[in-house]
Amino acid sequence: VRVEFADASSAYLAGEDLTLSGAGGEILSIACEGPWVLLKLPAGQSFQVEARVTQAGVQPRTATVKAPSHGQTRVVLTFPDAH
Repeated sequence: VRVEFADASSAYLAGEDLTLSGAGGEILSIACEGPWVLLKLPAGQSFQVEARVTQAGVQPRTATVKAPSHGQTRVVLTFPDAH
């Protein structure tokens, strides 16, 4: 699963904190210095991703993603109030 971070104009953002959760709760919490992160997840399972940017006043974004059995799924979290 590829999770990307963008602003309202679709420009990449960097400097996010990402949390990945599954049915059993939080699985992973990482700081991302780049505009995207790749996650190798168990195929067929659904996960919740939440990202926060380090800019003040920017609301966190979440998405639910199902890991594919092969290939890559792309999720873009857009932060319209980021600059």
